[in-house]
Amino acid sequence: LVTMTRYKVFINPSLSDVVATTTAEALAMGKFVVCAEHPSNAFFATFRNCFTYRTKEEFIACVDRALASDPAPLTADERHQLTWEAATERFL
Repeated sequence: LVTMTRYKVFINPSLSDVVATTTAEALAMGKFVVCAEHPSNAFFATFRNCFTYRTKEEFIACVDRALASDPAPLTADERHQLTWEAATERFL
């Protein structure tokens, strides 16, 4: 039985997922995230473990890069950015 903890890459190709809870959860779990370069993903693009793409070729390069390395541990600031407190601060 393979557990989810063994996976290190989360791919979210959506261009309309404005809540993106699963993307935030993947980053919080220390996974790589590969997502489209799009305004709905701008927040996630600020994380070191998030790779964004615009083209099919960039997508492949992002996935290859993620598979060839290990995710960096979240910094204290990155961890804070994923809290409800920080989300509220951004909202206000």
